[in-house]
Amino acid sequence: MRAGVRRLVTLDIATTPETAPGVRLMDAPELPGAWRAFAQGYVNEFALLSTAGPELDWLMVVPPLDLSADAARTGGYRTAVGTVLDGPGRIGRADLALAPLDELERPRRSRVQLAVSV
Repeated sequence: MRAGVRRLVTLDIATTPETAPGVRLMDAPELPGAWRAFAQGYVNEFALLSTAGPELDWLMVVPPLDLSADAARTGGYRTAVGTVLDGPGRIGRADLALAPLDELERPRRSRVQLAVSV
């Protein structure tokens, strides 16, 4: 807590949550190597946050693969902790923005990856 921050909410990328124990979307052989290297940075961030002491209350919000600028706002979203969500895996930017704001205003989850989708 060197920066004096008590609650930290970050935005992750869709390829880092597990699809099965120990398997991430980023591990798929068809994922280009450059994308895998980029995703590894977020995996490293998660590992670093996981070592933070209890004085830091953190959360990583993870959008699905289809993050659409054109998707209509629904005003809601579904969540899953530490894994990808079943279903089409799409969300618009407006709905994605709700998740971190909701967690900042009313913290319900802590020290996890939180997948979001409509």
